[in-house]
Amino acid sequence: MPPAPSRHRSLTLLVTVLAVQLLLLAIQIKRGTQVRLIRIWAVEMVAPLGRTAAWTTDGISAVWSNYVALRHMRQQNDDMQKELDGLKLRNAQLEGRAAEADRLAELLGFREAHADVPMLAARLRMLASPWPSLTASMSKPRPSSAMHNAR
Repeated sequence: MPPAPSRHRSLTLLVTVLAVQLLLLAIQIKRGTQVRLIRIWAVEMVAPLGRTAAWTTDGISAVWSNYVALRHMRQQNDDMQKELDGLKLRNAQLEGRAAEADRLAELLGFREAHADVPMLAARLRMLASPWPSLTASMSKPRPSSAMHNAR
């Protein structure tokens, strides 16, 4: 402590004696919970430091769990999105095959139900569809091959 000027020496001595007296009283006085006043003061002086340390620790933990630990999640998410798109495409292909198999089964059932009627296969070559009308062009089988393949 820097030396006090001589004119303030009595005031400094008074403040020092009062502070020592207050500390001695704080050591002797007990609160209703049988805790000395000096201990309460010490806790009150250290508590803000503890709260600051807890806040800092929680902040670092939040940064770790929300950013550092999840830094590779974006790549995994992109990979899973690509896989999902591939599976959707595969599912659409399988649904198309299933629908085609259903149509072929219906055609086979129609052919078996009408086995006594000769049937000719034809290919659809062109389909022009301006909105008011629908035009289709089909290739006709040759008569010799049609009779040979008919049941």
